[in-house]
Amino acid sequence: METVPRETELSPWFVTGLIEGLGTFTFSRRFGDRLDLYFAIKVPGRDRHLLEGVQAFLSVGRIYDVKPARKEKRVADTPSPSEGAHSESLAPPDVTASRIYYRVHRKHELEAIVAHLDRYPLQGAKKELYRLWREIATRVSRPFRQINWSEVMDLARELSDASPRRRSRGAS
Repeated sequence: METVPRETELSPWFVTGLIEGLGTFTFSRRFGDRLDLYFAIKVPGRDRHLLEGVQAFLSVGRIYDVKPARKEKRVADTPSPSEGAHSESLAPPDVTASRIYYRVHRKHELEAIVAHLDRYPLQGAKKELYRLWREIATRVSRPFRQINWSEVMDLARELSDASPRRRSRGAS
């Protein structure tokens, strides 16, 4: 297993660039109008050292191995004279490459993500997603009884609607 040596420190702008390219700002709902925020980066298994570097740089979060998904591929067989034009069969399952997942979800740890991106801001398309996610993070960090969950859920819907994944699913 390759690791980033302790004496190697990542550039803060490199970390921001990695977040711009591969980072995810998201949430999951729980107990009706409440939600949990998540920040994550997913990379191929061979790039584990990058996530270990980010984790060491930010001093928060956990790294998880993502089990490879099994996919079955349909392949066209060469037809035999008795089968007619064409037949299709299942090929042996194809195992996708392993992935590594860095995730931050504890409220006090999310503050490190906010502090980093406030100091070294995103410059591209994720800037708006981060702005929405940051606003949610700020609101849910308040004492529980001071949180306006209706406003938080409105922001969460806006974040969900702005997500590139959501837009690509809706376009098809």
